[in-house]
Amino acid sequence: NEGKVANLFMGDETSFMKLTFWNDKVDNIFNKIKEDDVLEVQHAYSKENNGYVELHMGNSSNCIINPEGKTVTVKERNQQSQEAPEKKLQDITENDQLVNITATIVQVYDPRFFESCPNCGKRMQQTGDHYECPNHGKQEATYNYVMNLFLDDGTDNMRGTVWKEQINKLFNREESEVLKLKDDASLLEEAKTDLLGRIIKGKGKVKKKSKN
Repeated sequence: NEGKVANLFMGDETSFMKLTFWNDKVDNIFNKIKEDDVLEVQHAYSKENNGYVELHMGNSSNCIINPEGKTVTVKERNQQSQEAPEKKLQDITENDQLVNITATIVQVYDPRFFESCPNCGKRMQQTGDHYECPNHGKQEATYNYVMNLFLDDGTDNMRGTVWKEQINKLFNREESEVLKLKDDASLLEEAKTDLLGRIIKGKGKVKKKSKN
């Protein structure tokens, strides 16, 4: 049988936790929730998933959106508040969410540059002599960029994807200097070669990619 599942991340003054909705509760509750809503979760059950505790909405569970007279102070969320286990590449599975790894860069691909909206960051499409955002219409485009690389820690190898801020750190260049690589093949090749053999330690999200 087909079913539905949806997740959100909620927090109070102590910590953060994932809340999972199943089947009819996706349409009846989850789809009515907006960011910054206050939720009163009733009769949910806890479940451990890959070392983390989650809340799940069962058959008898309910969720009141913005209950009268109730407010929540949310703990500041930063990278340190999102705990992630240290893992070897061979031990990472599709059930992992966040992991810490230490590995060597063994292959670097050319970064891909694309025009993005300065308001929402979405990719923009060229229309005539200007660029348009699907949400904000005609805008003065800024650049975003993404780069793939392969990592090896002696147990396995795995592809990693890094975005703008991480690329700036890896290349040890300001954004304006990284953008120059877009039009200078020799300078780009030099920057990529400099990354080979470098050992990095970082935290990332795990995402299974289709072989197709």
